[in-house]
Amino acid sequence: MMPGGSIEFMPQRSAGGDPAAVTPTMQSHLLDFSEKESTTVQVTSGLRTPEQNEAVGGAPNSSHLTTGVDQAADIAIQGRSPAETANAAHESGEFSRVNEYTDGRGVHVDLRRTGIQGRFIDWVHQAIPRR
Repeated sequence: MMPGGSIEFMPQRSAGGDPAAVTPTMQSHLLDFSEKESTTVQVTSGLRTPEQNEAVGGAPNSSHLTTGVDQAADIAIQGRSPAETANAAHESGEFSRVNEYTDGRGVHVDLRRTGIQGRFIDWVHQAIPRR
């Protein structure tokens, strides 16, 4: 792997299959996380318009929205489960909030500094401190 990590921008369902896109700030955090894990991080969803967000059932105040926080990504690491990916993302310290979906949607990471932060499973906060 090249220094700085690597990211693979996967087709984003809400963007009609175009590659996912993230802000430069989020990209920097994803690259740092990738480097710490010595693996490629796949971005399955990034920035969304309100219409795209609604079409995929995103929360009205989603961190993915281009009209607001716009500091979120849904990620996967090939060969790792969502739980393993979420635990590693949380441990990395790169993200304010890490959510593991249990319905196959993968792992959400964001940089939101308001509200409850930390590790979540289906948006239920888990008392898992970082080491």
